[in-house]
Amino acid sequence: FEIEFNPNETSWREVKIELWEGEDIILADATVPQSASSGQVIGIIDFDMIFNSQQVDAGLLAQLIQLTQSQTSSSQNQRSTLALKVILDDQEGQTTQQLNFSSGKATLMEQFEIDFNPNETSWREMKIELWDGQDIIIASTDIPLIEFMNIQQIRSFNLIGIEQTSYQGKIIGTVDIDMILKPDAGELNSDYDLTQQTVSSRQPQLGIQQGDIKQQENEQLSDLKSGIIDITVVSIRDMKIALINPENNVIKVVLDDQEGVTQQQLNFINGISKIGEQFEIEFNPNETSWREVKIELWEGEDIILADATVPLKEYLNKRMQKSCELIGSQDTLNEGNKIGIVDIDIIFKCELMNDQKNQEQQSQEGQILDTSPNNLQNQQQQEETNISPQNVSKERQFEGQQQQQPDLDRIDDLQNGIADVTILTLRDLLVSGVDIKNLMVKVVLDDQEGVTQQQSNFINGIATFGEQFEIEFNPNETSWREVKIELWEGEDIILADATVPVQR
Repeated sequence: FEIEFNPNETSWREVKIELWEGEDIILADATVPQSASSGQVIGIIDFDMIFNSQQVDAGLLAQLIQLTQSQTSSSQNQRSTLALKVILDDQEGQTTQQLNFSSGKATLMEQFEIDFNPNETSWREMKIELWDGQDIIIASTDIPLIEFMNIQQIRSFNLIGIEQTSYQGKIIGTVDIDMILKPDAGELNSDYDLTQQTVSSRQPQLGIQQGDIKQQENEQLSDLKSGIIDITVVSIRDMKIALINPENNVIKVVLDDQEGVTQQQLNFINGISKIGEQFEIEFNPNETSWREVKIELWEGEDIILADATVPLKEYLNKRMQKSCELIGSQDTLNEGNKIGIVDIDIIFKCELMNDQKNQEQQSQEGQILDTSPNNLQNQQQQEETNISPQNVSKERQFEGQQQQQPDLDRIDDLQNGIADVTILTLRDLLVSGVDIKNLMVKVVLDDQEGVTQQQSNFINGIATFGEQFEIEFNPNETSWREVKIELWEGEDIILADATVPVQR
């Protein structure tokens, strides 16, 4: 909302935020003094940047994603004249798009390319400046190029108010960048004062070629037998681009000519869209050269926006949760840039050959998985009998039976021990009609239990507990092979539970 203010026409010096039920009942209000933004943070600039070299000259590719204004004392006219400048010596680029704020954010999506030659300029940093029109500079930040030499990283820099302004020397916002500096190693000399030592320490990274990596992966997986990739797309979040039609976007899980497509419509709440869809894909190393799964973001059936690559070798018979960066696809405006994150849960269920089994046994000392040939062969036969991509419900039923009848011989060699469990937080509740201040969490193992004592006080959808429990475990005295985490309303009503296998 934008509201005009004229001190000569009103005695009000604050804005009221009011919560109403219908047209007749006011429930609560908050008062926001106009002077609250004086000398305070007035905005945040989020952008992605890549610094890339071309022989002697280097190209500066900066993509400005969005300007988020959290507080402002500017009028409507002043807001519309805000602009960002990317400056390197006598070269600069300036945004031309008007900042149209929606829910406190203005999306720009403007791209700049600036030449850099260390022999022609003494500049070793880039400036990002926030301007009001062509005459008034509000704030700026310096980004040292040396800190991004041959390594891509996400960093935050403070926007500092310019001298002779009301914001002088004050932090008025933060700029987040995703950047890498890739100079041509053959062109570096003593005049390039980004320090020869720092540059040379990065050079070995350039010697690893993608083909070498692919060859190594293939060698490691060449003697694997057929298996099943069990992958769940948990959520997509932290999008740095505006999806035109979220209801038309889908996630695809791809392995060669096999793919699974999400059916649920993307619905972003607080920057995250929960999906929770499971896919099972067959893998046979003799029928495909692929050694990774691709997670792709599509708009409809025709336009691929971004993808992430998940190497299979990292998940051999080991279930893990992974957050993967979605990188803009070729021939798109965001090509090569990170545009968001997809969260997955994945395991590659596969039988290893004998030499790999021995390596795993040596590298995972103390783990309780029985990798004897007979046991793995039985597991493989059981999985091949019950698992097929065409029958997901049977696989889920099979997994449920496994939980109800735990594989006891895997942990019968455990001795007495302690289950040390800390309840950190409770969040993302999807239930209604409950007394949220009367919620408690129980940690249960057979006839032993621990109960949280702290009141569930939710702030921004999260209740923090930080309560620790230690429960004795003796495999000879109980048939339980998992710990249960239960959510209760008071002492009488159990709402939900989660199971944590001890064998993990």
